[in-house]
Amino acid sequence: MIEKMRRTIIAAVLIGCSSSSPSTTAPTPGSATVARVPPAVELTCASDADCTLTYDELVDAPNTHACCGGCQASSLTKVSYANFKAWCEKNPAPMCPPLGCAMPPQKAACVSGKCAVVAGG
Repeated sequence: MIEKMRRTIIAAVLIGCSSSSPSTTAPTPGSATVARVPPAVELTCASDADCTLTYDELVDAPNTHACCGGCQASSLTKVSYANFKAWCEKNPAPMCPPLGCAMPPQKAACVSGKCAVVAGG
């Protein structure tokens, strides 16, 4: 009786592992089936008014995806950010990880002709 059950379980496992059966496993965080390439980030600025601050992830990276909220502040031009957000609307992230991070007061500023993150708020 036990031997028959053992054979049945082994047969079920082998059938379940057949290469002809479709995969139903979800992708792991950080894996992508199709390469997502967001628009290039533009940093060149003439004044602080040209720059904006975001906590959005700007590129796909291990354990997260572009367009997801993140814990790291980035600064870029307002035009570049608008292009990025439009791209995100057309190419949503397949998943976004939960957040749990403290975010100190920061702002965007034009420093030496480049948008940068600086302390303040």
